[in-house]
Amino acid sequence: MFKKQNQQATKSKRKPVPISVEDFGQAATEFYYVDKTLLIKNIIDNKTPVTLFTRPRRFGKSLNLSMLRTFFEKSKKNTSIYFRDKNIWKCGREYRKEQGKYPVIYLDFKDIDVQSWEDASGKIISRIIDVYASFPELLKSKRVNHINDLPYYKDVVSKSLGISEYQDALQKLSRMLTSHYGVAPVIIIDEYDKPIQSGYDHGYYDDALSFMKNFLSAGLKGNNANIHYAFISGVLQVGQVSAYSGLNNIYASTVLDCDDYSEFFGFTAEETKSMLEYYGLADRYPEVCEWYDGYLFGKTEIFNPWSVLKYIKANAKAGTYWVDTGENDIIYNVMSNISSDTAGILSSLLKEESITVHVDKNVTFNKLKENSSYVYTILVHSGYLKVVDAKNDANTWTLTMPNREIYEVYSSEIISAIAGNDNTANTIRDALLNGDVDAFKNELASFLASAISVRTLHKEYFYQVLMIGILAIMNGRYILKEEFESGSGYPDIILIPRNPSAYPGIIIEIKTCSSAQGLVPKAKEAVAQIDRMKYDAALKTAGCSRIYKIGAAFCTKDVEVILEQS
Repeated sequence: MFKKQNQQATKSKRKPVPISVEDFGQAATEFYYVDKTLLIKNIIDNKTPVTLFTRPRRFGKSLNLSMLRTFFEKSKKNTSIYFRDKNIWKCGREYRKEQGKYPVIYLDFKDIDVQSWEDASGKIISRIIDVYASFPELLKSKRVNHINDLPYYKDVVSKSLGISEYQDALQKLSRMLTSHYGVAPVIIIDEYDKPIQSGYDHGYYDDALSFMKNFLSAGLKGNNANIHYAFISGVLQVGQVSAYSGLNNIYASTVLDCDDYSEFFGFTAEETKSMLEYYGLADRYPEVCEWYDGYLFGKTEIFNPWSVLKYIKANAKAGTYWVDTGENDIIYNVMSNISSDTAGILSSLLKEESITVHVDKNVTFNKLKENSSYVYTILVHSGYLKVVDAKNDANTWTLTMPNREIYEVYSSEIISAIAGNDNTANTIRDALLNGDVDAFKNELASFLASAISVRTLHKEYFYQVLMIGILAIMNGRYILKEEFESGSGYPDIILIPRNPSAYPGIIIEIKTCSSAQGLVPKAKEAVAQIDRMKYDAALKTAGCSRIYKIGAAFCTKDVEVILEQS
């Protein structure tokens, strides 16, 4: 299956790690390349006219689409040289004869993330003009329809059309190419959902969805005679009045339904082991598993490819590389719609528990605020949760966090998304570890003031959930427990240090009150309860020499914190 590269290569002769390399020819010749060319065999075998690939960002979608383009595209250059040492070339003549045979329409929408529909539509039009201009031979073609198609071609490249008139551009270009070359083109559209997501982010969702729906429908529905293959990629399968509603010739390969394509996006365990061995890091495989394994695409175990590559590049230093790319718009939007019910379920995840929820395979952004189930749909599709088990019906799933990197995301990035402050969780953590009760209180108050709706702040449990979410960033140093039996009762939150000699044990008891005047007495009452119920028993058993007893009292967005140390 996967051909191991020279595992005995000396350090000086090793190929460089392919960080951010999305051009297949470059990746296949100049860098260490994980051979995914059997994707081509599966595509040819399946003979599906239109295939939608949805996977999390940076899981190899763009590189694979570049590979498909390089394989199928008719070119003056002999592009077979990129495949002669790859797995696809060993599959036989019936596959090799497909190489370099078809014109390719390639559109990339990944950078369409702008503030207005005017700017977004301008970028879309620019992409369409560029792809038209890449086929100047059509202007002189005797096979192209000179009455309808050729005038439209000229109008496109001269930028004389309105945005609605570009909705037929894919259909008409594919028809012209079929006429000229006598063979239907391959159509490739990378990140089709980016304009739709950007529209949701910036207030032009309906315009973006309407255009993409009409553009794709015109080009892909009822246009089989002018399509040899069509490949569409994205993060989400946008549903209901969707961008591809009515397309009866589409096959959607998602993180939930991968079938023959599960191993081709991201790294398999075998591929990860081979790469680590190549770079002299075979003994680090357990750490890589802990941090970057855990995705499940169909029935295939998958590692996060971006993070594995960054880990190798950083000389085996683990970190949150995937999250740190700064492309977290999806998660920000999801968490901005958090409800008390959603927060309760997320707190279970932060305690490293699984959850069972309804997950709709399609995503409808404009209903995100109405139906909390879409939160989990987006988290699954975008790589922040994984499905481990399907329940009684096809839309009920058991979900968990994939790995330690994602746990770190939930404990920092998600809380930051709610708070609108990237430093919130880190500041609260540092204040707590230093026993700085004033800083802890002030940052917590700031968090409540900027992040949470007053309407949700009325139950003690909700504050408990928020505290768990904030404190989960300490997972590397602590085992976080909620309602954990200790002494004569169950403290709200207990943090058991993984290294008791280095960090204090922490107990937090939470109270609510109806007026701000009652905050101090309630906080004192909470500390007294910790002492009276001997909640520190579990921490003493764990060998803690320092214990922080914290009483936290809340009244809507006001907070009082008292800390006693023993």
